[in-house]
Amino acid sequence: MNKQNTLVIKRILDVNINRAREGLRVLEDFSRFALNDKQLAGRIKTVRHLISKAVDRFEVVASRASEKDPGRAPSYDKKVKAKTLANVLVANIIRVEESARVLEEFSKIIYPKSAANFKKARFLLYDLEKKFIKKAKRALRGN
Repeated sequence: MNKQNTLVIKRILDVNINRAREGLRVLEDFSRFALNDKQLAGRIKTVRHLISKAVDRFEVVASRASEKDPGRAPSYDKKVKAKTLANVLVANIIRVEESARVLEEFSKIIYPKSAANFKKARFLLYDLEKKFIKKAKRALRGN
C-alpha cells in the first residue's frame, strides 16, 4: 500500500473514531443523568474505551486534516431537522453504529488486528441499542 492510501485510511479512521466516541458520550451521559442507569452508562463507556484503544491514536491523529475536510461546510447545519430529545438520541445511535462499521472495514486494510475490536464494539452496540431505546422510550414518556 502506498503512503497516500495509508494516509487516507488513517484520516477515515480518525474521523470515525471521533464520531463514534462523541456519539457514545451523548448516549452515556443520557444513561447516566436522565436514566440514572449506572450499569447501562458503564457498558456504553466500555464500548467507547474499546473503540478509543483499538488503534494507536497518535498515528491516526497525525493524519488529521480537518481544515481541508469538504464535509465541514456550515450548510449542513441548515439541513438538520428540528431537534427533540428523541431525535438526538436516535441520531447518535445511528452515528455510532455507522462509524463502527466504517472502522471495522477500513482497519482491516492497515490495522487487521484492530478490526476484531471494532467488530466486537459494533455487536456490543447492537445489543446496547435495544436496551437503551427501551429505557429511553420509557423515560421520554415519563414512566
